[in-house]
Amino acid sequence: MAKLPLIEDDNDLLSVLRAADDEMLKPLVAYITDNGKGRWASKLDTLAVYKSNPDRPSLYADEIASEIQTFGANSLASLLRGGEGVRYAEVVHDVADKLDVNYSPKMDVAAIEQQILLKVLEKSWEKMSDAERAALLDTLGVDHRDGIPKALPVIALQAAISLSGFVAYQIALIVANAVARYLLGRGLSLVVNASLMRVIGALAGPVGWGITAVWTILDVASPDIA
Repeated sequence: MAKLPLIEDDNDLLSVLRAADDEMLKPLVAYITDNGKGRWASKLDTLAVYKSNPDRPSLYADEIASEIQTFGANSLASLLRGGEGVRYAEVVHDVADKLDVNYSPKMDVAAIEQQILLKVLEKSWEKMSDAERAALLDTLGVDHRDGIPKALPVIALQAAISLSGFVAYQIALIVANAVARYLLGRGLSLVVNASLMRVIGALAGPVGWGITAVWTILDVASPDIA
């Protein structure tokens, strides 16, 4: 049983977090507990289960979910929520609206998450240098001998995300850098990239893409992101 208030039928979120292993969850826990960034007053690091097992977040996946639900309630612009948690789908819909993503509320949350990730990558593409764009196209296997396209080749990117192995590994790192570029105005540092490389292999799969999406959703949902 969760030690924090939890919307227990929030399967869109719980199914991903409960299926994730420790290495997948560690970056998300680090994000949640980094109160110095002014995101929200996390209670996760006050729990006995966290203090006893800080490196085993799979043991408190439900508590992580509770924090995300509560953060969503505090981030979304509504006085009617009263600080109570909201389902992850509601947070995803609000972020999709914030980014002007074309979606239907009837779509699966995972499908909307993918559209959000693609939108973030598109916005990052606008800020990339030609060399960075060429490197991404090379990773995607897109021929650019006749010139670099102005728009991100979304179809090629969608195909690459569906793959496993090294290509997905590379794309996962590109996504992480794109999120940072969109949110911070710059890519991740070499030090951060080196840290990511130790865990990014775990993120290059279906559950890992879900974790990447959750992290992106939280960042874009932050009030300080225009």
